[in-house]
Order: sequence, then C-alpha cells, then structure tokens
Amino acid sequence: MLERNDRFCGSVSQALKLCLEKDHIAYRIKRSEWDDVSMSRIKQKLLRFCFDYVDEKIAVSKKAMENAQREANLETKSSAGDKYETGRSMMQLEKQKYALHLKEAHRMRASLETIDATRICEQVEKGSVVETDGGHFFFSIAAGQVDLDLVYRCISLDSPLGQALNATEEGDIVVFRGKEIEILSIS
Repeated sequence: MLERNDRFCGSVSQALKLCLEKDHIAYRIKRSEWDDVSMSRIKQKLLRFCFDYVDEKIAVSKKAMENAQREANLETKSSAGDKYETGRSMMQLEKQKYALHLKEAHRMRASLETIDATRICEQVEKGSVVETDGGHFFFSIAAGQVDLDLVYRCISLDSPLGQALNATEEGDIVVFRGKEIEILSIS
C-alpha cells in the first residue's frame, strides 16, 4: 500500500500513474479515500465554474433586455411613421431573443443545482468527472474548459460526445466519430 504523499495534490489520473523516482518504476495505485476527497474538491471547483458561467449569462441577458427596452422607449415618432414602427419592432425582437437566452440560462442553472459534488459516480452521468485517453470532462452543462492543473471540459450529456459516453464505465472503450476513446476513470 502506498502512503499519501503531501506534496501530491493532483488528479486521480496522476495518482494512477504515480512514478516513484527512487527506483524509476511506475506503480499503478487504486483510487483511495483521499483521492475521493481530492476529486470532490475538483468537482466543487468545476461546479462553481459552471455556476459562475451561468450567472454571467443571466446577468448579460437581463442587461441586454433592459437595453433593448430602453432603446424601444427612446425611439421617437418622426414624420416617417414606418421608421418609428420598424425601430420599435426591431427592439422588441431583440428583447425576445434575450428573453430566450435568459430562459435557457435559468434552465442550465436549475440543472446544475441537481448535481451533488460530493457524490462519486460509477458510470458517466450528470455530475461525473471523467478521464479518458483524450482528455478530462465534467458532465454538467456546456460551459467550455477550465484549467485546474489539468484542463477539464465542461460539457452536457446532450452533446454528441456526452451521448456517446453516457452510462459507460471505467475501462469501456467507445468509438466516437471513428476514434476509440477509453474511459480511464470516473468519479
């Protein structure tokens, strides 16, 4: 049994590939309790990143709706009456577009609120952190990537890759767009 090394603060993948410099031998170790605690912290950071992303989308959408309404209210009637009506119609369309963005952002936030960052997943599902031979993923919402010593891509299970990996387990190999992807670890 290998003991916890306090200078090691990395991911499960780094723990699995821990190299002992003394003998120049690479040992594979099983995920231990402290790895789960470490992964829980990573999940919490990833979840916070996603919440911040959605909260920013909500704020931007609200501000854009307010601006569109303000512009519509400032539109003055001129001698060319059609110009006035066209301008107001354009602002109303803008407001409706941002209302849809706002609705989607609230839906994303509600989805994030169902994720338990302390739960260790046994298969790919919403809230799981997955290491593949092609990268690290947090299955939540499509929020881009975040660098936490390793780069994690925050993606949705509704994405093509999410659908391909959904319900797979450690050790599974999935063919996605002609390329094999091996699931190395899930938490």
